Amino acid sequence: MRVQRRRRPGRLVATALAFALGAATMSVAPATDAEAGTVYCNPQPRMVQDKVERIAGADRYATAVAISRAGFAPRVCNIYIASGVGYADALAAAAEASGHSGQDPVLLVRPNSIPAEVVAEIKRLRPSHVTVMGGTGAVSDAVFNQLSALTENGDGRIAGSDRYATAAELYHGSAPVDTVYVASGQRFPDALAGAPYAGRNRWPLLLVPSTNAIPESVRVRLRDLRPRQIVILGGTGAVSAAVASGLKAYAGSVVRLAGTDRFATSVEVSKKMAPPGSYTVYIASGRDYPDALAIAPVASLSWAPVLLVERDSIPAVIGAELRRLQPRHIVVLGGTGAVSSDVERQLQEYLVAP
Repeated sequence: MRVQRRRRPGRLVATALAFALGAATMSVAPATDAEAGTVYCNPQPRMVQDKVERIAGADRYATAVAISRAGFAPRVCNIYIASGVGYADALAAAAEASGHSGQDPVLLVRPNSIPAEVVAEIKRLRPSHVTVMGGTGAVSDAVFNQLSALTENGDGRIAGSDRYATAAELYHGSAPVDTVYVASGQRFPDALAGAPYAGRNRWPLLLVPSTNAIPESVRVRLRDLRPRQIVILGGTGAVSAAVASGLKAYAGSVVRLAGTDRFATSVEVSKKMAPPGSYTVYIASGRDYPDALAIAPVASLSWAPVLLVERDSIPAVIGAELRRLQPRHIVVLGGTGAVSSDVERQLQEYLVAP
């Protein structure tokens, strides 16, 4: 497959240190156009009230738009666009979208059309570029051309022969790195929880099959990246021992970041990412992927972990982690079909007053 690729645009980094230092006491929200003119390509911080709130739209496309509106002012540098009918391409983009001082929104489209609310959000954001993830089977040429008309400098497509090659292509030409994260491309929860942390540290996130051999596209990229360490997200049910053994050829150290299940794995990532007293925690369904695909860039900005829950209950391991984190702000992602109102009410118990 032919790969159309665009180098990442340049970014302003003047406020990066301030964001990092203020991570424990701020969330992000849209700025006015006047504010956006003063800090180009950066989300704007604000204090939020101590509460549990929900970010949701009528469907997965509208929820991604709602997350974008909650985190990004107009005049972003770039938007990543991925299919909303699968998760692999959006998760592949999530870490890269989270990886720089001017985080990039992630929005979802249908393979052959752009939902009206997504068009409106792109017009609000006024991006310099749009990067389309995946081949024409994921996002058609017709949609690609419509997106080009909505940007100042056009768009590019990052695509490989499959989901593994597409994720690897994101890091084509990248310099060697200290750490690479690896997650299953056939299961979403571990990559969902790990993307904000990997991105915030500017570590690539590559996808592999759960049990099969490591794809050649991933092997090529690992040889290019020359990591000192590879961190596997999830247990052997997500990435098998055989795949883990094969990864040892590409780094001096291969370790797992895993719990007993998807919920516990999200806790292990949270423990690495967030200290006690973290201001914000994001809560997403551990059973369905669409509502949280767009959260990684916003979560990474404030070092906010993404924890997974059941629709109608909070797993004990998640409750224990919330008590450790002592959050003042909890954000539920998606509607009540993903995370129920009962769970939203139960989360109130974990808020810590200032």
